[in-house]
Amino acid sequence: MRKEIYIFCLVSVIASYLSAQIIHIPMDKSTIQAGIDAASDGDTVLVDQGTYYENINFLGKAIILSSHYIFDKDTNHIVNTIIDGSQPANPDIGTVITLDSGEDTTSVIYGFTITGGTGTYFPAFDDCAGGAILSLYSGAKIIHNYIEYNSVNSPTVGYGGAIEQYGDHFIILKNNRIRYNENNGNSGAFGGAAEISGSAIIINNTFANNTSNSSTGESGGGALSLSCYNLGWESEIIVSNNTFYGNIAYCGEEAVGGALWVTSEHGIISNNTIIGNQINAGSIGYGSGIMLTASDTNLLVEGNIIANNDYIFGSTLGGGICIYLGKAKLINNIIRDNYSSYGGGLAIIDTIIFGSTYPSVLINNTITNNHASEEGGGLLIETAEAIIFNTIIWGNEALVGTEIFDGSSSLEVQYSDIGGSGIWPGDGNINVGPLFIDDSCHLSVCESQCINQGTEYITVNDVNYYCPIHDIDGEPRPYLNTAPDIGADETPCLDDYIASVEKSISLDVYPNPFTSIVSFKFSSEKNENINLSIINSRGQLIYEKSNVQSEGNLMQWNGSDIPSGIYYYRITSKTQSAGGKLIKMP
Repeated sequence: MRKEIYIFCLVSVIASYLSAQIIHIPMDKSTIQAGIDAASDGDTVLVDQGTYYENINFLGKAIILSSHYIFDKDTNHIVNTIIDGSQPANPDIGTVITLDSGEDTTSVIYGFTITGGTGTYFPAFDDCAGGAILSLYSGAKIIHNYIEYNSVNSPTVGYGGAIEQYGDHFIILKNNRIRYNENNGNSGAFGGAAEISGSAIIINNTFANNTSNSSTGESGGGALSLSCYNLGWESEIIVSNNTFYGNIAYCGEEAVGGALWVTSEHGIISNNTIIGNQINAGSIGYGSGIMLTASDTNLLVEGNIIANNDYIFGSTLGGGICIYLGKAKLINNIIRDNYSSYGGGLAIIDTIIFGSTYPSVLINNTITNNHASEEGGGLLIETAEAIIFNTIIWGNEALVGTEIFDGSSSLEVQYSDIGGSGIWPGDGNINVGPLFIDDSCHLSVCESQCINQGTEYITVNDVNYYCPIHDIDGEPRPYLNTAPDIGADETPCLDDYIASVEKSISLDVYPNPFTSIVSFKFSSEKNENINLSIINSRGQLIYEKSNVQSEGNLMQWNGSDIPSGIYYYRITSKTQSAGGKLIKMP
């Protein structure tokens, strides 16, 4: 019976594949919309180079809309295959591409320049959303596009200068260049480039020179606003390996998140570069780089470089990151050369009223050379709770509280290098120059006194908090009763655990990100038994497999029953090691 079912399914898949067609634009149909109208699920609408003045709708179809970039990966196809929405038949529907009929990630937009969009007006709310792409209770996969020079101008609130997604569906943004988009709203503006109120995977994109602007109310997320809290459905966000620069949040009153404004109880913000973004506020601003609200410690902020973010006007809290009315877990981040009024590097404020039973947690971060015109050069914490260990807070400047301004309800600092006068209270703390090399984050090998001065874990109120098993570069930290370095970097010096390891294992890990089964294909110069370990973000071992022969072998791990998030793998033998990061998607 099983064999018969398998054969039937296989025949159905083959039949579906054979029935799919490619509709060529303009050879088969003169317009893109005409091609979509003629398409069925599984078809590809293939568009030749040219400029197409259209405002199109996917009509609920699971199709691939692509330029010829899909074949040869020549970016000239992206540059020269343009969908321009600047001439809509109905001025209230100025969005370039609309998905509003329950589409999901089987609807694909691939390899275009998408420009000239002005968004869709909703008279019931008197607002406007989605300059280039609008996804309402729908999803999409948006890959390898240049999305630029779109603008929303709303009489009330504007949403998503380039992209707006709302609803209990998934959207995937990958390998896009999203720049020079504007979101203007008279009473509020959310997301200069994109506003997402659902689940999203946002990987390997560049967000540059986008603007969120409002004369009154709030303007938030110069590049990206993720509004995923208390919507009536569960949302999951992964924001990884993106670059954010030159984005600005303007407001005559409150400006929030020069690059990102994240309102989510859980998710992952990892390995992003967030540089040179700004806040311009008439009254008060929050987070020139990142603003986190309504968050919890299930929101992981890891491995990011947050630097040179600034404010133009107004009183600003958190030059690099501001955590307000929420909590977060910050691991292996470099926060440097940021500017604000309060909390040059990081501000954690008014978080105890959020009601979480856990404090914000900072582990192995480097917070240096930040500037506050008033209080807290490195960190300002006010009416909040936080646990900090293995962290460098050094070389920051402020009028009051050069390194830390502590107006907290509870602040626990251990095994950290804190500048200023004297030793900051707490076990294992030191006050020494960390001796960075030129990039102001990596420790000087064999010279820095931050080397081997950290701790594997600490216990606060009967809860264990663990250091990560890798540093910001993905290099392994000493573990299992050894002393890691303080800060985001882990040097190879004075580390017998790492020095004894010869990294000669050849390893291929796929797929990554994954949803269920991950395969580890490995070979080695030495014929030794291999061990596989999987560790969660708290440093806890959740899976182990031992004594597999090393030559040309394959190991697999089924992670389908674990929560989405970041995990770490480690392949070891008696003399060899390899490791890295896994991203589990929902």
